[in-house]
Amino acid sequence: MPKRVGNLYQTITKDYIRSIILKAASGRESRPDIKKTIENLDACVNRVYSMLMDDSYVPHKPRVVTIYDVSSQKFRKIQMLPFFPDCIIQWIVVDLLMPVLMKSMDAYSCSSIPGRGGHKLYRHFRRFIRRKHRHARCAVQMDIHHYYESIDIGILMAMLRRKCKDERLLRLVEVILRSTSQDGKSLAIGFYLNQWLANFYLQSTDRLIHQGGAVRCYGRYMDNITFIGSNKRRLRAKMREICESVKRIGLSIKGDYQLFPLQETRKARISRLRRQAMRPSSRKPLLPCCRDLRAVGFRFFGTGRIALRRRNWLRLRRQMIRIMARLPAIGRKTAMSFLSRYGNIKHTSAFRIRAGYIKAPEIRAVKRSLKAA
Repeated sequence: MPKRVGNLYQTITKDYIRSIILKAASGRESRPDIKKTIENLDACVNRVYSMLMDDSYVPHKPRVVTIYDVSSQKFRKIQMLPFFPDCIIQWIVVDLLMPVLMKSMDAYSCSSIPGRGGHKLYRHFRRFIRRKHRHARCAVQMDIHHYYESIDIGILMAMLRRKCKDERLLRLVEVILRSTSQDGKSLAIGFYLNQWLANFYLQSTDRLIHQGGAVRCYGRYMDNITFIGSNKRRLRAKMREICESVKRIGLSIKGDYQLFPLQETRKARISRLRRQAMRPSSRKPLLPCCRDLRAVGFRFFGTGRIALRRRNWLRLRRQMIRIMARLPAIGRKTAMSFLSRYGNIKHTSAFRIRAGYIKAPEIRAVKRSLKAA
């Protein structure tokens, strides 16, 4: 067993709690519940300190809100807790567990971690495909079925105990997790603590993927697993290992996982050219027998070209049409949303989009309206 981290709970002081509250409230001071907490900061610090020292904290029943996730095009049930004391205590727990959670985390395990968003994976895939072209021949994409709902809390706590020996802190973590669980499974979507633990749960799978040398480039965005290699047979064997690995921790891979070529092989290219030569010249040319890697909102081609995913481009185009019809009378939030989507274009090879659809004077008009709002 590796050396475990201990003596974390006893480092909690009133000054420490005060700093965590201010950190958690940063940028959200206008919210009524957070504003009330800041106005009565000393009293809130004392109450949270007494709850933690007396082990008397009981999580509130969360408020369930159903939202439509535009990026994944599905409905999600988000569980929301009051800022005081539940969110504050979760921030404290995450801050104490940070040495445990970050110690063995993969460098390209992203999502819900400061400084590790989708753009980190974008740069990683772009750099590998363009610089190590001969190794970027095949790609694998896998997704875990109902990830948060399938996480076993018992297995998760056993993983934490292998890294941390502070039983008092671990008991607090288990109380928070089981407050929304009915059968010992399922993490609540929306808890600050659960985002970190969901990333931690797949660390053993991250290590397995790197073993053997079959995978040359790897990245994981929460439960979306993507890796690239040069040997199709070895990648298929690695896929079987991953399916067995996640099954041991109570998870399952969706049936739509896929292994596909990023580049056309020499044999396939010769066959395509021969079939093309046998076709009438009036017909359209046959397309190469390869596909593009679709991750974090972009399409990565084996040639190094990068494009927006179709649904992201359609959202941008529709939003642009609505905004141009209402200029200059658009709100600040609408302008910020459009410019945020437009910013993705500069990371692609979309010169035709900039030349044919989006004009510089229109973008300047949106920026002027943002400054005036």
